[in-house]
Amino acid sequence: MSLAMTPAPPHVLIPTTYGNGIYGETHGIEVFANWKAASHWTLSPGYAFFSMHLHKFAGSLDTTTAQATEGYTPDHQAQLRSSVSLPKNLQWNASAYFVNRLPALAIPSYTRVDTGLTWRAGERISISAVGQNLFSDRHLEYSGPNSTEHPGLMRRSPTPR
Repeated sequence: MSLAMTPAPPHVLIPTTYGNGIYGETHGIEVFANWKAASHWTLSPGYAFFSMHLHKFAGSLDTTTAQATEGYTPDHQAQLRSSVSLPKNLQWNASAYFVNRLPALAIPSYTRVDTGLTWRAGERISISAVGQNLFSDRHLEYSGPNSTEHPGLMRRSPTPR
């Protein structure tokens, strides 16, 4: 503990160190592309891999943090997006997303498919009809590790915008 004079007003500093008793490393790769399949059609595939390896420091009494933390992030994610320019200022977009399971949260892997049709009435005006999560009426995306966080339950939502 020490008394600090700057910045004003004088105040007491109490140094504190927090730690969780673990160490580790992460590795990953992301690959994304845009492919112009035709003059009016673009495909955009993507893939992400993430690996986390955590370990306890010697003498750490923590028996759960490393294993639980490793399971909060999906190790595989993939997507495929398609965009087609149609006549009459119409644009059709479709996307498929895959997310691998989150074992620490007991969330299974899921695939989500979205699509939408947009009409551009001008530079600043557009009207869209969008459908999300079309092949499943709902799926869990996140569930907090304690009761203060609410699960992220994604429902099917065909919504005009």
